Amino acid sequence: MRFSLKPVFINTAFIALFLCSAPVSAASFEYLYVEANEGNSSGGHSAIQFGDETYHYQHHDSGLIRLLRQDKPEFYFLYRFLQNRRIHLSHIEVSDETFNMLKEHFKLQFLAQDQQFKQLNDLHKDRVLLRRLLYKLSADDAFLDADFSVVLQLKGAGLFYAEQELDSQKKDENIRNVKGVQSQFAEENRATLWSRLSDASPETNHNRY
Repeated sequence: MRFSLKPVFINTAFIALFLCSAPVSAASFEYLYVEANEGNSSGGHSAIQFGDETYHYQHHDSGLIRLLRQDKPEFYFLYRFLQNRRIHLSHIEVSDETFNMLKEHFKLQFLAQDQQFKQLNDLHKDRVLLRRLLYKLSADDAFLDADFSVVLQLKGAGLFYAEQELDSQKKDENIRNVKGVQSQFAEENRATLWSRLSDASPETNHNRY
C-alpha cells in the first residue's frame, strides 16, 4: 500500500498561505485631522486617538500650548457638531508594543503637564495674595482687587451672609411659612366642610310613596 504525501503538502501550503496573509499587527490607533472653519477655528487641528481616549494640543489665551485628553464622544461632539468641522480619520496599524509605548507616552505627558499647570496656578494665587497683603495700605484697592477677586475664590462663600441680609432672608422665610400654613389650613377646612355637607344631605327613600 502506497502512502501519498500530496494531501499533507497541500494542507501545509494552505496553512502557510493563511499565516502569511494574516496581519502582523494586532493593535491600531487613529490619526485625526479636523478641517478649518471660520473665526477661532480658522486653522486646522489634529489629534491622536487610542481607543476611547483622544489627545490633542490646544493654544490657550495665556500663550501656552497644553496637551488635552478627552473622551471620543466628547471630542467628536465639540468639533464635529458644535463647530461643524469635518474630521478625517487615518487608521494606523502597529504592533502591541508600539501601541502601548505611544499610549503610555501621551498619558504620562498629559499627567505631568496637568500637575505642572496646577502648581503654576497655585503659585499665581500665592503671589496675588502676598501682593495684596504687602501693598494693601499703600496701593489702590481697585488695582489689587482686579486680580484678587478673580483668582482667589472661596468655595461655599455664598453660604455666609451679612447680618442684615440674613434678617431679610429670615423674614421672607417666615412669610413663606405663614402662607404655607394658611394654605394647608384652608384645604383642611374645605375638606371638612364638604364632608359635613355630604352627611347632612337628605337620603332618598323610594318606599316612602
